[in-house]
Amino acid sequence: MSSVIHTFTSFTTSNSYIVKPFNDEKCFIVDLPPDLENVIEFINNKNLTVAGALITHGHYDHSLGLSSFEGKAYINLDDEFLARNPQDQIRSLLGSSFEVGEYTGDLFSISDLPNEIVKSIKIQAIPKVVFRMSFLKKV
Repeated sequence: MSSVIHTFTSFTTSNSYIVKPFNDEKCFIVDLPPDLENVIEFINNKNLTVAGALITHGHYDHSLGLSSFEGKAYINLDDEFLARNPQDQIRSLLGSSFEVGEYTGDLFSISDLPNEIVKSIKIQAIPKVVFRMSFLKKV
């Protein structure tokens, strides 16, 4: 059975979750905050293996950690542009003095994940998290 093993609140006030969908050492990170270091440190201290990251939607406070994440990141590709280009979102909040680069790494479609993983994370682990509706089309 899936469980949230830890919740982190970023300085952007968004939450990030470490979820174990099955009874093994593999975990997923749900949303990648800009201050990802504490999340990775927790995972390493618990001797877990990151199987990937699920980005619930492309807003910068959920995806800005992509640039420091070393693994597969899954997202509804309808939100890919937002996740890759946080600068416009941040500029509208903080002005032009704050610079953030474009994310140029790989992003994978949520539909590439086995259905049982998506269902497990959505239904059992974090039912209060609001996923972009098309993120869960396949469930």
